[in-house]
Amino acid sequence: MKVILTKPVAKLGKDGSVVNVKAGYARNYLFPQGMAVYADKAQLNLLENRNAKMAAQLAETKVAAEALAEKVNGKELKIETKAGDAGRLFGAITSQNIVDELKNQLGIDFEKKDVLLVAPIKRAGIHDVELYAHREVHIEVKVNVFDPEQIEAERKAAAQARGEETEEAPVAEAAPVVEEAPAEEAAESSEESAE
Repeated sequence: MKVILTKPVAKLGKDGSVVNVKAGYARNYLFPQGMAVYADKAQLNLLENRNAKMAAQLAETKVAAEALAEKVNGKELKIETKAGDAGRLFGAITSQNIVDELKNQLGIDFEKKDVLLVAPIKRAGIHDVELYAHREVHIEVKVNVFDPEQIEAERKAAAQARGEETEEAPVAEAAPVVEEAPAEEAAESSEESAE
């Protein structure tokens, strides 16, 4: 039996596809669920008209999506978060976090569903994330997830390995404080001798 799908059906086809299915599958599942209609001449004509309108709409949105892709494609988002040893995050970076950072850092609005993230990001580092703007336009951003405290610790360790002084070294040298103490004692002893 030929039917026209009104919704995408897994392992069968996309919305608007004309497919052959068994009559029982169509009558018992596809028709009652509103996933398909019988493919007669009237429905096929409606499908052609609908496809022509959809093609015009897709052409308009493709131009906008390409302009957006030029602006966003290849950009890097920096997301600061807490991480433990070996770069494992306390929590995870989700699609919503990426949407928020796109708005904050690049000033671009995307919806959560437009971020094609298979699983939340759970490790620090640079991750490639795909964004959906149009079915024919590919947009990819790099998400740099980092812990500023861990980066600072690594920088200090590298500086110590090279033999350079770190920012903590001047604090440890507290020599001026030690020099002031004898001056105060000398002033006290001169006051006592004056009495």
